[in-house]
Amino acid sequence: MKTGQVDSGRRSRRARHGRSASFRLALVTALAPAHVLGRALARFQLSTGFGLAVSPAVITALASHGSAALWGSLAGATLLSASAVATEKDQETRLSDCRRHARAGS
Repeated sequence: MKTGQVDSGRRSRRARHGRSASFRLALVTALAPAHVLGRALARFQLSTGFGLAVSPAVITALASHGSAALWGSLAGATLLSASAVATEKDQETRLSDCRRHARAGS
């Protein structure tokens, strides 16, 4: 294998990752309300960075306990994250309803 071919493969993977990361960042920016944009971007960067930093150690530790421990933990973490997002969305909806009623009453 030529060195140029390896470098080209690495560059294309990096480019794909860069486009994907840019798309996710643009999506967060587009979907977040203007008054909480900074908070949404900070949360996105924190969760992405934390996951990238911690996941190799966690996956390595779980893999030594077998595939059931690895996949069970990943499924549990996914369910926990989904429930946290759903709970937060529900709280945001209640808060916006309260604000709407407060504005209507004034």
